[in-house]
Order: sequence, then C-alpha cells, then structure tokens
Amino acid sequence: MYLVYPELPPSSNKIYFRGTRLRREAREYKERFKYYVTRTYLSTLQQLNHDGAYAVTLRFFFPTVINETYGQGKNAAKTWYKKFDLTNRVKLLEDCVRDVIGIDDSQTFMACQEKHHSPDNPRVEVFIQEVDPDYFGVPRRPYVAR
Repeated sequence: MYLVYPELPPSSNKIYFRGTRLRREAREYKERFKYYVTRTYLSTLQQLNHDGAYAVTLRFFFPTVINETYGQGKNAAKTWYKKFDLTNRVKLLEDCVRDVIGIDDSQTFMACQEKHHSPDNPRVEVFIQEVDPDYFGVPRRPYVAR
C-alpha cells in the first residue's frame, strides 16, 4: 500500500500534554488524517491482511531542511542542515497508521524514516508492504479453527 497525505504531523514536542494525553493539535491532525485516508484509500485499506507482518516506510517532505543563513556572517546558522529531529514526527504518524489502517506497531518488523527537502509540496508518504515473518525468525503460526 502506498498513500500520500498532504500535511506534516506536528512534532512530538507538541503532541502530548502531561506525558500521555494528546493535545488538541495532535487530536485534530489524527482526525484529518483518518478522514482523508478513509475517503481516498478505502478500497486499498480493505485489501490489507490485518493479521500480517509488515515493513513500513515513512517519508517526510519538509518545506526546507537547510539553513538559508549558513555561512553568512557572525549571526549566521552554524550548520547547513536545520536542527530538527525527524523521529519527533514519527510517533504521531505511526499512531495514525495504526488507528486508521489497522496495522499495529506489533506487526511492524521493518521500519524506515526518510527526510526530504520539498519547498513546494510538504507532505508525508507512507509505504506499507507485507513481509514474510520467516525472514525475521518468527515461527509459523499454528492453525486455529475459527
């Protein structure tokens, strides 16, 4: 499954209140994500094996990842790349994927996050691919009659 959502999640510094309660900004992001993804990708969502093992890639496209003032005098930025932590954006997006798509963190056996520079099109892209659990040493499941 491949999906594109046209909005970056807030940083984890802005998603929790008192450690565990989602702030309004984060709750609203999750609601918008759910609405958009279920409307845009419903047929694809219905085809997923909700009992499978998955590899998940999260690609974040930021308006900029560079400091424009780098190398421009005394008060210039000291590094070419902006100092922001990509992993601060991952948790909320993973929770959105879990809640909307129905693939829990426990089913993710391989994960990758990427940071991209995209001044004209900030967004997130999510790739979800079913993988063979045998590759990760997971024993075969016993047959259970339902």
